[in-house]
Amino acid sequence: MRQFMIAATVCAACSSAAVAQVFTFAIDPALSNLSLSGQAFSSEGSPLPLDPQAPGSMDTSYTGTITAELTGSTITLLSSSMDADVSGTYDPGPAPGDYGFQADSGNPLIGSLVGAARDAVFSLTSGAIPLTAKNAAQSFDLSTATFEGLNGQVDFDGEGQLLSWLSGQSFTLVGQAATTVSSTTPATYMDVGGIKTLTLPFSANYVDFVSGAAIDLTLEGTIVATVPEPATLGLLILGTAALALRRRR
Repeated sequence: MRQFMIAATVCAACSSAAVAQVFTFAIDPALSNLSLSGQAFSSEGSPLPLDPQAPGSMDTSYTGTITAELTGSTITLLSSSMDADVSGTYDPGPAPGDYGFQADSGNPLIGSLVGAARDAVFSLTSGAIPLTAKNAAQSFDLSTATFEGLNGQVDFDGEGQLLSWLSGQSFTLVGQAATTVSSTTPATYMDVGGIKTLTLPFSANYVDFVSGAAIDLTLEGTIVATVPEPATLGLLILGTAALALRRRR
């Protein structure tokens, strides 16, 4: 009897381990966008908001991949590389950038600033997060996830008594983790029609990213990533091969 119980326990553990599967999701740039917002002198009574340098300069799409482990009841974001697309040419420079922003106090004693985030790549990782069934989707909470820079920097230029020290300064994003990650809408995982889809709405808040000017930055939006089932992948490969043969003929 004891041997049977031990064997049953071992088999149950093996079964549980077998349920876990790892998938790599491709981020869809047409559906993935994060907007930048922020303010300088956030600790003061009248913070200075960051405004776009040009229309759309504080929004950009994302590409890359997300690798996740899924069990019947949890999801773990093992690794990711979320690469911000260049959205325009911004100061300081001018040079290509992912985001471009500015702030003008209208007071020469305080001054003004311009900034641009360039070559930004971020990761979103987590421990095991419980999945909750909701209609056709399974939802989960991203508040325990870690949002961190993998590459890139934020370049600044400044004028005025309080902000001129920013001229020529560059602050790395590498290794910089957001102070908090939050979301008003749960993230979801769906497997419909052979297509697995992650939808990740979140807000990543960097408090005091530039401490000398008390500059807070927030990235907010939604990342959508998909992975087709192996059968679907096979059809795509066969279709591509057939098209290539037709072109040769």
